[in-house]
Amino acid sequence: MDIDERDPSFQDPRELAGPYYTDMMQSQESTLRYLSSGDPGIRIAAVLACVSNWGCGSHSEVVRACIEIAGSEVGERFRACAAGLLGTVLSSTRDTNASRFLANLVLDSMSSSAIQSAAYWALREIQYGPADVNFDTFVKRLICTSLKPFLREYPEQLSEADARRTFTPDPGFPKDFWDLADEVDWEFVRSFTS
Repeated sequence: MDIDERDPSFQDPRELAGPYYTDMMQSQESTLRYLSSGDPGIRIAAVLACVSNWGCGSHSEVVRACIEIAGSEVGERFRACAAGLLGTVLSSTRDTNASRFLANLVLDSMSSSAIQSAAYWALREIQYGPADVNFDTFVKRLICTSLKPFLREYPEQLSEADARRTFTPDPGFPKDFWDLADEVDWEFVRSFTS
């Protein structure tokens, strides 16, 4: 499988950045320079390095890179990853501009379901933080942003049936809980577009 076909969420930043990784890890300033690369993989690696290595995830250049990638014409997986990272770097901030941008991505009929889902859950993270409103919503987010993408990327590692039994067992969850995790609260989304 070509690197561009794999979900960047499950790739090592060293793999995404390639030969630029060593230079990227020299300093925060060096990493910030890679945020404007023409290669979306390098840009995602730089965002990840800003978050995990330098603690500057909310830097305006990081936010700009996430918005630019998510709103661009690059591959769907890079766009969805960037939308999700936008939620991570602005978690609990209630940032108005990023929220409006993500809401518009969710509502855009040209956005794929993967991009809409990533944008929706990122919007919720910006508004409510990683814990969200209640436990059921938290579990739905986990299913949509981690489990389902993992199952698509690595079907040989875990079957959907096993994941359903493990993460939404009876009698704790309704039988259709896994499928309902993909539902969007449209009223919530629309509240950010006016």
